[in-house]
Amino acid sequence: MFKQSLLCAFCASMALSAMALEQPLIETPVNLDNGETGWYPGLCIDKTNFTSAQPGTVFTFEYTINSSSEGHSFTLCTNYSNTKMPGFEGTAGEKEMNLNVSEDGVYNYTITEEAIALLKDNGAINYDGSVRICGEGVTITKAYLTVSDEESLVTCPYDMTNNWWPGCEFGRGVITSAEVGWRIKMDYEILPGVDDAAFAITTNYGKTDVPGYAGSVVDGTRTNQPITESGSYTLTITQEAIDKLPSSDFNGWDGSIRIIGQGFTISKLVLVRSKGEASAINEVIDPGNDGTVEYFNLQGQKVTNPSNGIYIKRQGSHVQKVVVR
Repeated sequence: MFKQSLLCAFCASMALSAMALEQPLIETPVNLDNGETGWYPGLCIDKTNFTSAQPGTVFTFEYTINSSSEGHSFTLCTNYSNTKMPGFEGTAGEKEMNLNVSEDGVYNYTITEEAIALLKDNGAINYDGSVRICGEGVTITKAYLTVSDEESLVTCPYDMTNNWWPGCEFGRGVITSAEVGWRIKMDYEILPGVDDAAFAITTNYGKTDVPGYAGSVVDGTRTNQPITESGSYTLTITQEAIDKLPSSDFNGWDGSIRIIGQGFTISKLVLVRSKGEASAINEVIDPGNDGTVEYFNLQGQKVTNPSNGIYIKRQGSHVQKVVVR
């Protein structure tokens, strides 16, 4: 009972620890002062950052006014700057797409299911791979998504009974906008009576392994990973994946990462926005008091000198929750 209660308390603490994080989408300010380049191509952001986001995610950009310019306005658009993003508040200009501004400010745009559907419709956006901030007389100083430290990528449970196509999809922006060391974690359950369950994590329309994933059975240009019992798989995001996935030469214009396979159900699929140098404590094991004392915070990160907080103390096989003052 002690072990079960401690584990439940620890898991509850982990659930409460989710924090709002800023996921940056540009590295340096972008000046839209030149009317020609400001209105096109403008500031281009890979659309998969939006299509891989959950509805309700907020996209924020901060801007300053260029005092030397006569006009100051911008629009949030796609289709090579011809289609206004659903819900954007611009009403000025020839196409009634622009938002006129007169002072430095911040614009918050909530990503909706309608916006995601538009960006996934290549016919509607004329195969434009970017969401664009276009305009004149302003400088975009910062652009970011507000996200949580652990974010669900799909609605689960997700049926993988026989789903070699199209598979379980999420936008490549999950990886291309990540930091090295962040993780994609999949929990799965084998279906009853199945003895040939397997999966692969791919791009290029299911043909090419995502860098960092390594299966064991070669199948054309990818490798599959057989699984014999329910469990979990963690894909650690690498610099190679971040560098390669934006390239159409590598991904064949496929904007999705796909988990494909058969014989199981995905019970959880999340992006963990933290690096995995320190392992989280996943279970409480039988008491024992041998070994070096180690402390971990409630995110599972090892702490050298704990102070003023709640920690998990591990000494050998003895694990307990403690308060340090």
